[in-house]
Amino acid sequence: MTGSEICILFYYRIIQSLLSLNQSDPLMIFCHSVSAHVDVPIDYAFGRCCDPVALGRWTLGSMGFAATDRPGVYRGTSLFDGTETFMEMTVHIHLWLVDFLVGSIDVREPRVSVRLTPGPLWGFGKETSLFSMSTWRASWMDDGRWTRTCFTHETEALLFKAQTEAAWAEGSA
Repeated sequence: MTGSEICILFYYRIIQSLLSLNQSDPLMIFCHSVSAHVDVPIDYAFGRCCDPVALGRWTLGSMGFAATDRPGVYRGTSLFDGTETFMEMTVHIHLWLVDFLVGSIDVREPRVSVRLTPGPLWGFGKETSLFSMSTWRASWMDDGRWTRTCFTHETEALLFKAQTEAAWAEGSA
């Protein structure tokens, strides 16, 4: 068996296992993660993850974040349907982790986490970092909404990488 055939078999078995976890709804996968290798130092990348203005340029479900009258709560607009989204962050700087609580102005729940790790820990260059974003599927999300969320986050990881690297190259902070 070639290396490629082994990889295909490995992923096939993982998919089979996932589908067997919930026979009544085989599409009910509960967590989705994406990642990107970012050619900027971790401190710079993390700063952009905590900056509502920078976030509002790549978070497609909540573009153009602006402060509200509630401290730490920001309002964005969905690029998909124009609805308002409200977000607040819990920043764990010692872990390079940001938990995003999303919802209405009155009720926000943890939906997304972003974590960065230093590139050198994984054999990458000194001035690089790894970005990962995870989201969880709420029980009210139908398959269409969950699929849209997963594809959106794939795109957002690419946008974060491109925008962060461009800003770093331009020397903006």
